[in-house]
Amino acid sequence: MATLTPRAACALRLMLAWALLSGLGFWHGETLFAASTALMTEAVHWIEPRLASTVQLTTASADAALVLDASVAMPLALDNERAIPTGTAITPQMSVAHALVPLLILLSVSLAVPVRSWRERALGVAIAAPFAWAFAITLAVFHLLGLVEMDLQTTAESLGITRPPPLLLSLLVFMEGGGRWLLALLAGVLPTLLARRLLSPAKARQRVTETSSP
Repeated sequence: MATLTPRAACALRLMLAWALLSGLGFWHGETLFAASTALMTEAVHWIEPRLASTVQLTTASADAALVLDASVAMPLALDNERAIPTGTAITPQMSVAHALVPLLILLSVSLAVPVRSWRERALGVAIAAPFAWAFAITLAVFHLLGLVEMDLQTTAESLGITRPPPLLLSLLVFMEGGGRWLLALLAGVLPTLLARRLLSPAKARQRVTETSSP
């Protein structure tokens, strides 16, 4: 029986991991983000304190969605004279499926990256799981806030106000242009590299012990 080349084996692991994780995401993705809404709400408050907001999971439509239920707590300036007044409601949302994809990519890459030992694989997966969760909810928070900035930019343009794109809007454009997938691919290698780094001292000590043994 012909053996797989390292590249083919890596590709096979990637496809199997993607298939398995996609199934898990389909069944448990909503639960994962429902448990993360409180943390996401705190992150939104920290990044954009001018909004009184909560992040909620809604299943009102066919696709579950993360909704930023926000109202303006402090006027949002459009230029030196005009601003979005307090009390204005802003409710951007993104689908849970969209928010899950970076997590699935990151974990799939982490499971597919070649390793030197089963310990490295186990430690890499243990690191990748919480890292992928934090990565996904961070991107979701910035996505929702980017949609807020898009609404403000649209309002400004409708009033004839010219202003440079805010950072959060530029970040949203980058992520929607494929940046979120690229970042997930690159981040997927980090857990294995960290695991390898953490296990290196143990291997070095083992070699020293074996060398010094009579």
